[in-house]
Amino acid sequence: MTWEIIDSERRSDWTSWIKQIPQATVYQQWGWGDFKGGSGGGTLRLVARTKTGVPVGLAQAFVRKMPGGMKFIWIPGGPLCLNGDVSSDLMAALVRDLEKAVGRCYLRCNFMEPLNDANNSDLAKYMSRPAVRMLSGYSVFLDLNDNEDLWLKKMEKKHRYYVRHSRKNNIEWQYGNDDNILRSLADLSEILVRDKGLNFSLFSYEQLVELRRHLADSVKVIVGRFEGEPITAAMVLTQSNRGHYSTAATTGRGRDMNAAYAMLAELRIRLRNDGITLLDFGGIAPRDKSCQGVNHFKLGFGGEVVEYLGEWEAGSRLARFLGNLAVRIKRGGMG
Repeated sequence: MTWEIIDSERRSDWTSWIKQIPQATVYQQWGWGDFKGGSGGGTLRLVARTKTGVPVGLAQAFVRKMPGGMKFIWIPGGPLCLNGDVSSDLMAALVRDLEKAVGRCYLRCNFMEPLNDANNSDLAKYMSRPAVRMLSGYSVFLDLNDNEDLWLKKMEKKHRYYVRHSRKNNIEWQYGNDDNILRSLADLSEILVRDKGLNFSLFSYEQLVELRRHLADSVKVIVGRFEGEPITAAMVLTQSNRGHYSTAATTGRGRDMNAAYAMLAELRIRLRNDGITLLDFGGIAPRDKSCQGVNHFKLGFGGEVVEYLGEWEAGSRLARFLGNLAVRIKRGGMG
């Protein structure tokens, strides 16, 4: 098989192919590539074809420069296979054809389907686990098909209490992605970063507008207001019937009211109405004690803890050394 780079004239084909893949995430949408490609590097879209020309795989890759002319290639949420799991043969062909296109490179992929013995052992024939990971590799999947009574029953007792109690606060909800909603999310994010003394930034208003421009209705934001003041908000990015919990922020006043619990309950209803049946909560790190607060919040809603197939790398020994060094210096900075 051979991987070929396609241009913008094939965007509609790409979108059609993505819709055929149940495990596809927003991070392989064409619009995500346009959004991230504008932040310091190039974006490549590649299609794998058999000798008869049948498409069998997709990969949206972000290219960054490393020392010595080597390229760091990052594929979030993929590559994807149109007819099953991604195989080691498919990945070997991808590395070969990437090197033909861009020269010496280090490849790192983050597969976001659940880990199992079969897909793990097959990838291990050609690829290896990186020494330094960018992401935790774990998530919580919430089945939005559950009716509310069943969902509440699955929750931890305290979470169930917080949901019911915080709903009594008469919080007003806005849902969508218009300018006012995006502005509220950006303002809340700025407040959270300042109040918590975080050493990283969340989405600015300008970035959210740009994200909406590229992803359109795949951007879904909920904002909770109390007495006219925004106190909690979250953004979900969607692909087909799957949503990925991307970012959230709650003010001190909102935390006093446990508003994030009511927000999640309301968000669940809105997403269901939009045809989203799975919420990938993302962002848990069960083995990291510094993440206990986030882990407790997300795990308490009764979802299924999932270990992703996760991060894999390929390249020469030097490429792997440089790639892991780059990640260590700027963890998570590749998209």
